[in-house]
Amino acid sequence: MEGAKVMRWGEFSQMFLLEQKQGEHCAIVGQTGSGKTVLGLALCETIAGRKTKNGRPAHVVVLATKPRDDSLKELGWPIVKEWPPAYGQEHCIIWPKAGAASGRASRLRNVYHPLLDRIYSEGGQTVYIDEAAYF
Repeated sequence: MEGAKVMRWGEFSQMFLLEQKQGEHCAIVGQTGSGKTVLGLALCETIAGRKTKNGRPAHVVVLATKPRDDSLKELGWPIVKEWPPAYGQEHCIIWPKAGAASGRASRLRNVYHPLLDRIYSEGGQTVYIDEAAYF
């Protein structure tokens, strides 16, 4: 890409923190295997490092849709089955069992749509959806 500026991660993540505001949406689009999940999770960690007005860490929720894989586990965040997470779990992964491929999308929608409604009504959360095609 001629003329494209190459940016180091530290510079990019700081720019992202300055530019991206609560309530805004961001999409990461690319080919399979291009690093979308890795980038998204790195941005989640960056956002999780923010402090809220009350001095607590920013709330980040990862909605996992893939069958279990190591990329999400590398965050080291708790995997929770119910909302809301326990006090002190400002960052967590919601990861229902994927089950068989047939019907997985409808099962995930049944779990995540009410959850997203509740998160939206509570406010103050950053939500990362891994593989948003299921929505």
